Amino acid sequence: MPSKTFSVQTRGTFDLFEVTDKIEKIVRGSKVKEGMCFVFTPHTTACLIMNERESGFLEDFKKTILRLIPREGNYEHNRLGEGNANAHIISSIIKPYLVLPIENSSLNLGTWQNLFFLELDGPRTRNVSVQIFK
Repeated sequence: MPSKTFSVQTRGTFDLFEVTDKIEKIVRGSKVKEGMCFVFTPHTTACLIMNERESGFLEDFKKTILRLIPREGNYEHNRLGEGNANAHIISSIIKPYLVLPIENSSLNLGTWQNLFFLELDGPRTRNVSVQIFK
């Protein structure tokens, strides 16, 4: 099946955007009853995660990631002048893709699982591609 792509307009340097509903709509529109959903963002300073949509967790997540891999640091990559080495490192660790099961024409997610686009070097217009496999 061909992939579908949607855009995310990010607001800040480091931000999370829930994309569960957009991806679920693409899955339902595919009419695939059982299969796999591959979600990918083609950016080296962005990634995708799956977790709970709870404001405390989301803030804890952002604070923890930035404490572990701060924007300011003695990064070799920053010698190029962009100052975004931490964004590249975070994206490499977390990954720019998710693979999810489809059952009964819907994503098979746990009760508290939601899908998020993670902006690491914004604001920018970003793309997310969704590919459905039978």
